[in-house]
Amino acid sequence: MYKVMLVDDDYPVLEFLSEAIPWEKYGLQLVGRCENGAVALAQAERDMPDILITDIGMPKMDGIELIGSLKQRKPGLRVAILSCHSDFHYAQQALKLNVQDYVLKDTLDPASLEKPLQQFKESLDQEDRVRSHSHQLQDMVDRNKEPLKEKFIRKTMQRADSGPAGLAERSRVVRPEPRGQSLPSGPWLYRRIPAGQAAVRLRRHPAVCRL
Repeated sequence: MYKVMLVDDDYPVLEFLSEAIPWEKYGLQLVGRCENGAVALAQAERDMPDILITDIGMPKMDGIELIGSLKQRKPGLRVAILSCHSDFHYAQQALKLNVQDYVLKDTLDPASLEKPLQQFKESLDQEDRVRSHSHQLQDMVDRNKEPLKEKFIRKTMQRADSGPAGLAERSRVVRPEPRGQSLPSGPWLYRRIPAGQAAVRLRRHPAVCRL
């Protein structure tokens, strides 16, 4: 469940909203009812909410200052403002703080808050899905990192071994000294062959020996 904090210096409003809204229906939990911004900030430092519903005009710390402080700590905080003020100045300040909803107390009823609460819940769910998918992809990358590194090293070594130098090494003609045998003198050439097999004399030429 996502945590919700109510902040208003009008106690009857706090009481009304806390009892009238079916929080659990929307997958929400009411974790705080605070009478001003200072009390709300102190409580949020102990238990940060996911959703803040706050008045603007309050003693000690107003709603705008409270929103700014909590947004610094949790940029993804969802906020709905309750206010008796229809002044455009407050709306401008709220927009600067990326407030998602602005509700006038003059027309306040539980239904007017239920819609934004449902939208908050849906957007938070979407963020959780994206975060979970990102973690799954990162785990997959971490699990496959070492095998992929080993595979890359093996392929690199194979390419190096099959290059001109490796080919020259495998094709190099040598004149071995077979165990227990004495080779005849002269420019005889022998091909290197697998261990356990006798060396094969190829051809003798008085000046040049070639395969």
